[in-house]
Amino acid sequence: MLKILPHALTAQVRHRDDVLGYALLDEKGTGYYAYAILDHIQALEQRLGLALMGDVFAHELGHLLLGSNAHSVSGIMSAHWHGTELRNISQGSMCFLPSQSRLMKRMASRQVDSPPVTLATESAQVP
Repeated sequence: MLKILPHALTAQVRHRDDVLGYALLDEKGTGYYAYAILDHIQALEQRLGLALMGDVFAHELGHLLLGSNAHSVSGIMSAHWHGTELRNISQGSMCFLPSQSRLMKRMASRQVDSPPVTLATESAQVP
């Protein structure tokens, strides 16, 4: 789940305009919740003249899929977006690294176990 927060919830993050989002991951590096900080994203978009929101979403969802140690030296999972990353964003060519893409494709191809769905029958209903 990805939520868009109007502003950072903690003072620690609120004063760091370089933090555009974060994912909550457990000690195993997995999690279900990611957040994008709207006012930080909008301020940087205005300063740079670039649309960044979709790339921020992809980065944070990448953490949910790839884990907490998923930062790379380049690409969408780069911890810091500077010259090359910002140029790729402006050209619409910011991507996951091939190894990250392969891992996500393998994850998507696995059958996900889901709980069985049962229908209540008349005999099973409580009057």
